[in-house]
Amino acid sequence: MDAPAHTRLRRKLNAGFSPAVLQRLRPRIEHAADRLLEEISAAPDPDLIRDFAHRLPVLVICGLLGIADSLHPRCVSLSDDFAAWFADPMRSAISARKAHAAVSELTEIFAGTVRARALSGAEDLMRLMIEIAREDEAITPEVLHAQCVLLWLPKSEDAGGILKLDQWVTTTRDRCK
Repeated sequence: MDAPAHTRLRRKLNAGFSPAVLQRLRPRIEHAADRLLEEISAAPDPDLIRDFAHRLPVLVICGLLGIADSLHPRCVSLSDDFAAWFADPMRSAISARKAHAAVSELTEIFAGTVRARALSGAEDLMRLMIEIAREDEAITPEVLHAQCVLLWLPKSEDAGGILKLDQWVTTTRDRCK
């Protein structure tokens, strides 16, 4: 998508990251963090990075996009497949196929979520994206799904601009004291 349609979309999507919206997400993020901490406390060989900091951004983005809880573990796995390809400077054909398959499956998950959210009254980022698409004919279903993928990709660096990895670790360390 090129300007000016891209500019319009970005401007409208910024509303989904306003301080008020992010504050409403806080309980959901805290719940996800608490759930992961409970799992870590019961794990025989817990690892804060692997078991918490690695998974939390995916759970946060799942919440932002209204993805069903039952799909969260699969989303973590798909995210791992893509990240393994992206982080490998040698990028083999096998890892490229795996990454492509992961993005394709994520796109299907997003398409299903769009269909479900279009019928619901839920207020989340996916619902905002659906409303934007209804108002702007330049935003086709394919563009909407691509925007979901683009929101998804930076999960290991920055969960949609909400939390930074160092903040997760600090927050977790404080909770574990």
